[in-house]
Amino acid sequence: ITYSQLINQLRSGRGDPAEKVDSVYHLTGEEDFLKEEAWRKIASVLVPEDLRSFNLDFLYGAETSVDQIINKASTVPVNAKKRVVLVFDLDKLSPFSKEILISFLPKLPKSACLILISPKITSPSKFYKALEEIATTVEFRKLYESQIPDWITNRIKEHGKKIEGSAVHALQNLAGNNLADLATEIDKLVTYVGESHSITLA
Repeated sequence: ITYSQLINQLRSGRGDPAEKVDSVYHLTGEEDFLKEEAWRKIASVLVPEDLRSFNLDFLYGAETSVDQIINKASTVPVNAKKRVVLVFDLDKLSPFSKEILISFLPKLPKSACLILISPKITSPSKFYKALEEIATTVEFRKLYESQIPDWITNRIKEHGKKIEGSAVHALQNLAGNNLADLATEIDKLVTYVGESHSITLA
């Protein structure tokens, strides 16, 4: 699925948002800014901010073993419904660890949400093909330059503001196409206009 589909899934309908979160996610692709926004969104749905030091774990493929991943995912959450375990640089896990991880995923406790993060996969191996059968894969492609204006407009709309078309293009020309840079500039603009609902070229 895409990032937009993931966000819509988390927002859709009534009921407990946590019930809409899947057990295993694989976030992959080139757009690191949106990947970070995605895992932060999932974590915010599942784990209250004051409990994150107990229920949000960060692991890194190059320096972790599959035993650590399994142990963290199997640990009972503290005063929360779910424990969220993030594994960055999934591609750097050893082949042995990947093999064990795939066999463990179907037995993942219901109290855990495992988020696996990798760069763009150019040639899917047996591991990634198996992972696709188990995990919800979210692909993060770099936006084309022509897609940036809509992204800016929607980002500002999320802040409860609207922006003139001419201001969108001026912002893109000034800040470029890097989403992290654009998000920072949008935050500044939203703060600057204060209670005003519109961002103009001026």
